[in-house]
Amino acid sequence: MMSKQNVPELRFPEFSGEWKEAVTEEHFTSIRNGFVGTATPFYTNSSGVKYLQSNNIKNGQINNKQIVYVTREFHEKYIKNELRVNDMLMVQSGHAGETAIVNKEYEGANCHALIVMKPKDTLDTHYLNYYFQTYNGRKEIYKLITGNTIKHILASDAKKIKFPLPSLKEQRKISNFFRQIDRLIELEEKKLELLEEQKKGYVQKIFSQELRFKDENGNDYPEWEEKSFSEILEVMSGKDYKHLNKGEYPVYGTGGYMTSVDNFLYKQDAIGIGRKGTIDKPQYLKGPFWTVDTLFYCIPQNRIDISFLYYLFNQINWKKFDESTGVPSLSKNTIYKVKVKTPCFKEQQRIGDFFVRFNKMINLQNEKIVKLNKEKQGLLQKMFV
Repeated sequence: MMSKQNVPELRFPEFSGEWKEAVTEEHFTSIRNGFVGTATPFYTNSSGVKYLQSNNIKNGQINNKQIVYVTREFHEKYIKNELRVNDMLMVQSGHAGETAIVNKEYEGANCHALIVMKPKDTLDTHYLNYYFQTYNGRKEIYKLITGNTIKHILASDAKKIKFPLPSLKEQRKISNFFRQIDRLIELEEKKLELLEEQKKGYVQKIFSQELRFKDENGNDYPEWEEKSFSEILEVMSGKDYKHLNKGEYPVYGTGGYMTSVDNFLYKQDAIGIGRKGTIDKPQYLKGPFWTVDTLFYCIPQNRIDISFLYYLFNQINWKKFDESTGVPSLSKNTIYKVKVKTPCFKEQQRIGDFFVRFNKMINLQNEKIVKLNKEKQGLLQKMFV
């Protein structure tokens, strides 16, 4: 049974009356498995036919960053899998039950390991796709998913999913409303991507010295000098934390934050770099903190700006300094011998401050996107039964 009161909490004013309970098989002309059997796809370049798989479907959308292509010959062999606009796709295995709707960009594409659902004219598939992003919608799908380690859903089970159904006019009103929200989120995500690309460009230009800062009088700063890390920082070893109690101080490993304890190794900010395991992912460590024994923390000496040092660490190909034939490893001596070019302290500060401000813009844009997604989720819960 659906909700005792089959009306949503929030509704467009021109609609009234209770919503019906529907079952998927009543509103699709076909719901079938989009398998290509054991055939090996004939992958080709972007001049071929787009080929969607389970990794392309996530959070109600098609991920266009991982699209592969197959030959026209392969596509014709499995023409039954050809997709049309407004078809609903459902992942069969892995993150089973995830859905997305085929748009014009993917009309005529082929697919594998996806359930293909072709709608009748009684259903707006975008409406149903948004319902499947709600708690109640996910719950209805999960009832039909099987498997312990790897989750599965069959086309025969996908025919049995129950969902609330208003009039077609109201379905379209709801789906158009959420599609506008999605377009807004997409625009904000593109702004974020642009900021991140701009930051990468500035990093390259600044550390190649193609772009230089001027002093307060408009004059050039002195030329950058080559130094070894032994001259500008001190490498400190992390320690085991398991004898400590829970507390307020973060513990970091090569993968990042691990837990919080009641003591710290170092009070100020430092740069973390892996001693063993992940050695090519520098971390900015806000003090006070603790690090485990697989993560060094590097303390800048006098006249070295910590923000500049972090970006300097990220310019180094640490993997080429790997000292092991097995698990990647670095030693203190190896780090100390690395030679880098550094500007004077004043220019370091200018560089560090520049990226701190740039990061604030990126963080604000990130927060904007998070807020929009939270607002969308709130509306999804209120505008569906």
